[in-house]
Amino acid sequence: MIVGFDYQNPEVVAQELDGLMKLKPALSQFLIYGPVPGTPFYERVMKDNLLQDVYTNDKDLYYRRGDGFATMVKHPTLSPKEIEDLQRWCFSEDFQRLGPSIFRTLEARLLGYHKLKNSPNPWLRRKAEFYAKELRGAYPAFLAGRLLAPTQPFGVGLATWKGASTRSWVRQRSRSGSDP
Repeated sequence: MIVGFDYQNPEVVAQELDGLMKLKPALSQFLIYGPVPGTPFYERVMKDNLLQDVYTNDKDLYYRRGDGFATMVKHPTLSPKEIEDLQRWCFSEDFQRLGPSIFRTLEARLLGYHKLKNSPNPWLRRKAEFYAKELRGAYPAFLAGRLLAPTQPFGVGLATWKGASTRSWVRQRSRSGSDP
């Protein structure tokens, strides 16, 4: 999600974040809108004098800070600090609402494993085996999740998820006689 567009204010960012959170992405990234040399947006920013003065006066600083985490463009209603605070708020809300992205990614792998493990396509069954191997390798991360999960529903879901995952792996291993 991009933060810092001209039309955005805190309420608009909150609405856009709500829409994104409803999709329950495994991974989220929140970057501040900024100009990249050679793009039409960069040309407009330079032509209309929209680059923050600190970057206009120090090109080296511009290239060091042009990483999506610094407000580089003058916004019509928000200060650089307000935009950067909105970005931090988006990251925090993502974590609080959906939990750590490592577990969301592992959940996507678990769902993929269950969907593909009995596929008639051998390539998809191999992909399921790959997912199972990745999940077993990630098993130590569950302790941190149990201890540090940000919300009670996520912590409860994690315990259930961990149990279901372990049962699936044990059944898979006992059926195949090998480590998938």
